[in-house]
Order: sequence, then structure tokens, then C-alpha cells
Amino acid sequence: MAAVLWVVTVVVVVLFATYKEMAESPGSEKALRWTLGIGVAAIGAILWAAYYYYGERPESEVKVSESVFSSYPKEQYPTIYKAWGERGVQQIKRVERLAAVKAARQIRCDNVHSIGLSEKHSRPTDRIVVFADCENGSRFYIDHSLLIWNVRKP
Repeated sequence: MAAVLWVVTVVVVVLFATYKEMAESPGSEKALRWTLGIGVAAIGAILWAAYYYYGERPESEVKVSESVFSSYPKEQYPTIYKAWGERGVQQIKRVERLAAVKAARQIRCDNVHSIGLSEKHSRPTDRIVVFADCENGSRFYIDHSLLIWNVRKP
């Protein structure tokens, strides 16, 4: 979101600089109006794009199917149990549930269809990062503090 604010700030500064220069020349009212209109349209487009990229739905509108979650049976996930232990696996399950809701709230996700531990980005006992795949192809990497690390769209 900080990048969006920087872009809006740059657009506003450029508008003011252009306005100042144009206001000093006689007969420039029409050009000033066009510049203002284009500037306002640009700021509107930037804010709309930011809403699409960073926007979230209310939690009351979100439903995540129970079928996306794994029960992590020990016999199917021996390496995860060895690295994380019983307590760690319980934390992974908790983070997966919270992350699924977080991903489903994102405007860029139509519906979460799978979620799992990202063994590449996680560090046992230190950092849990899960991925949430959406039906539209978006993939969210979300950590244990529910911070979205990355969004990938294939």
C-alpha cells in the first residue's frame, strides 16, 4: 500500500508543478481544466487499482470449505512430524485455518481450493508459512502472523 501512496504523491506533485507553470501563462484555462481532469482520473485509476490489488472482503462474506484442510496423519507426513513435532503440527493446522480465511478475504481470490505448509519458506519452530491456492490461479503465501508475503498468479 505504501507504493500506491508514493505513486499518488508523485502524481499530485506533478499536477501542482504543471498547474503552477500553466497558471503563469495567459489564456491557459482550457489546458488547466484538461490537466486537472486527467490528473483526477489518474488518481482515481490508481486508487481503484490499489483496491483491487490490496482490497479485502468482509469476513462475514467468506466461506472456506473444510475439504481444503489436511488432518496431517503421522503416517503420511513423517518428515513434517520429525521437523516440527506434535505441537508444531497443531500450530501449522491453526495457521492454515487463519490463513485460508485471510486468502479468501482477498479480492484477488475467488475461492480457496487448497492450502498447505510451504516447506521451502517455513523454518521449524521459528516461522510457519503456508500457501493458499485459489480457483482463479492466484497463490498467496501467508505467514504465522497473517502477513501476506507474496501473491503469485500463474
